[in-house]
Amino acid sequence: MLISYIPFQKRVGSRCRDQLFFLSLLFLTFTGPASGQQYYFDYNPGILTVYDQIMDLNLPAAAEKLEALATDEPRNLARIHLQDYYDFFQVYASDQEAIYKILKRSRNEHLSLLEKGPSDSPWLLYTQADVRLHWAFLKFQFGDYLAGFLDVKKAFQLLEENVRTYPDFAPNYKDLGVLHALIGTVPDQYQWGVRLLSGLEGSIAQGRKELSIAMQDETDVTAFLQEESRLLYSYLLVYIGWDYQDAWRLLKPLRQTAGQETFKAFIYSNVAFRSGNNDEAIRVLREARSRLGWRHFPIMEFNLGNALLRKLDPQAAGHFQSFLKRYKGRQDVKASHHRLAWCALLNEDQQKYLLQMSLVERVGTEASGRDKDAMRAAQMGFVPNTMLVKARLLFDGGYFSEALEMLNTLDSSDLTQGYEALELDYRKGRLHHGMKDWSKALFYYNTVYHRGVAEGYYFACNAALQMGLIFEDKGQLEEAVICFERCLGARAEVYQNSLHMAAKAGLQRIKK
Repeated sequence: MLISYIPFQKRVGSRCRDQLFFLSLLFLTFTGPASGQQYYFDYNPGILTVYDQIMDLNLPAAAEKLEALATDEPRNLARIHLQDYYDFFQVYASDQEAIYKILKRSRNEHLSLLEKGPSDSPWLLYTQADVRLHWAFLKFQFGDYLAGFLDVKKAFQLLEENVRTYPDFAPNYKDLGVLHALIGTVPDQYQWGVRLLSGLEGSIAQGRKELSIAMQDETDVTAFLQEESRLLYSYLLVYIGWDYQDAWRLLKPLRQTAGQETFKAFIYSNVAFRSGNNDEAIRVLREARSRLGWRHFPIMEFNLGNALLRKLDPQAAGHFQSFLKRYKGRQDVKASHHRLAWCALLNEDQQKYLLQMSLVERVGTEASGRDKDAMRAAQMGFVPNTMLVKARLLFDGGYFSEALEMLNTLDSSDLTQGYEALELDYRKGRLHHGMKDWSKALFYYNTVYHRGVAEGYYFACNAALQMGLIFEDKGQLEEAVICFERCLGARAEVYQNSLHMAAKAGLQRIKK
């Protein structure tokens, strides 16, 4: 999430940013092959330097290099491919609609140029599909679902054609793996988009198999995408498959270098959060904070604040404040004020808690599940029990025994809100689950599901999902199916899409 739009920023001399932006468009649009000269794909060391800079979110340095390559290698279409990576990260990192609308215009120019590549190159169709996949994700991010699904459909067609011609070209499977995994778990409210894809099908298992192929690629020309495949694979395992430990196993080989590249640190820390390795997330985020790319990705400050808050560390507040100061996008503004409210509550400052919660209602949007959760908490209108908040945070950090010790001092009679009495059982279920005490976890989950499902609480929806995961692990597949289907049939005031996607993924694993 960038501080501001930087098409070509921090240039040599006094030329202004806007002039350089339009000059870059002229290069992209009007530079054509001279007589007897053709476009080509060459992922040479200079191109790979730009790729590394972009993945590190060092966008000013990447912009300078792309500008130089436009002069030195005007017909190298690998440069256009990298220009699209650059645009993708500008939009994704900034989450600003104005930047999205500006850079969306260049997408068609990139595709038109890539179509001029050599017909006998496996990069010809792959790069066009990759560009479309980048923009499909960005269109979904900004609610342009119809256009996003159309890009997905075209990307599928291009990749499948490329696989038929070049079955050993590993990058095909990086993108196909992502698409097949996502298609199989699209939430019900977006099934119209799947129908638009004219029968294209996929599953988590298929996506995992394809990403494994891409992740193991050691071909000289394409091996630079191997690590990206590993990162995408682990991210899908966490956010679609909910297979935290396998995702962590995949990323552990990157431990020594995870903090030396901004995007890698982003993925690595997110997987560490979810797999109960919060201390490792803090280590990598603190190391990555020295990277130039950190300043262009403010969500990293939010993530570091989150990791520290999960240890009840008072330094967390400063990182949320830094995020709010630098960030100009839509997501996690409400969530940041919610977390600042928690910081105040941990310091027993109820007045500051209420002030931050009033800001939750007034600023930001409900663009993410965390924002919706913050807004729901603000609208409930009461100060939560501090022990419950601490237990929630410690659980999220993987500090199970400390959290359970806190909850064991609480009794439902100590809680003034019926909602919190239900939450107490939910948190106990989550903690016993984390400690692999299956019988107690199932007892609490079952209680929460039956007491909360009619109210539409996410506690109940997730309790059904978690019971399904436990039964699946225990090999009791009939019971797991019942629980996953209960999850799909339950409403949730927050996180419903991700919970239902995980339940669909569970049913796919069982029924494959």
